[in-house]
Amino acid sequence: MPYPIARLPYGLRRRLSELATPAERYNLQVAAGSMDICPPRLQTVKTTQNLEFMMLGFLAIAEILPTKRRRLLDVSPDDLVVCNGNALFYNMRVDDLEAPICSQFMLYPEGVNFLGCDDSAEFYQKVSTMTNFGAKRIHIANHSKICFEIVFEAFPKTNFLWLYTVLPDGWMTDIVKHQKTRLTKLIVLGRATIGAFTSREVDSLLKRQCKEVEVVLKFVEEPARPYIKRVERKFDRSLKRLPISEERGKVSLMYDNVVVKYE
Repeated sequence: MPYPIARLPYGLRRRLSELATPAERYNLQVAAGSMDICPPRLQTVKTTQNLEFMMLGFLAIAEILPTKRRRLLDVSPDDLVVCNGNALFYNMRVDDLEAPICSQFMLYPEGVNFLGCDDSAEFYQKVSTMTNFGAKRIHIANHSKICFEIVFEAFPKTNFLWLYTVLPDGWMTDIVKHQKTRLTKLIVLGRATIGAFTSREVDSLLKRQCKEVEVVLKFVEEPARPYIKRVERKFDRSLKRLPISEERGKVSLMYDNVVVKYE
């Protein structure tokens, strides 16, 4: 039941306004349906599509422009920035998220990107809270072994997953075991290897996802030929290899300028 904030004494509402962060003050105004609920301080609300939080020895926050260029934000103490597109975190640790300036951002992104960040459960849960638990597209790029249980627990609505990280053996089974929502797209980038899996795990992974799911496995470094042939055989056992002329398959395997598609 909503509390009738407007009925609070003026002095108490004024004190609440003084103690509240810009985001908390905004939520009070929304709940009451009037900016006058938090006298006498007005705040600027800026809306942007894409933001990047970067740890560069200091915390820098930039707006990502349509041209992909970054523009550092100059945020005054009473300003509030609302993001409803994508939020990118670069080289961040969980303690970095406690910076006071973070309370001046309200994040409702469709996508969250992590580049070289802490991969602890505490970090992912903190970012999930900051982004209001709503992100559906998750990008992770780092050099540590991913734990899918941690990722899906923090971001249960994930339906698009992009990975450039260290995959544990049996990673396809881990995805099926821990995901909360069916995937529409899974993109996995590997260096010279892409983690161990079996033909049976391929079947299980695809059956668990949306009917029109698209899975892309791409090697950014040329894999050893014996290794990539073993990978192809695993897919050949469970899927139908499509002609080269086919534009799209349910699974695409990419390496060394070669694209093999399966249905």
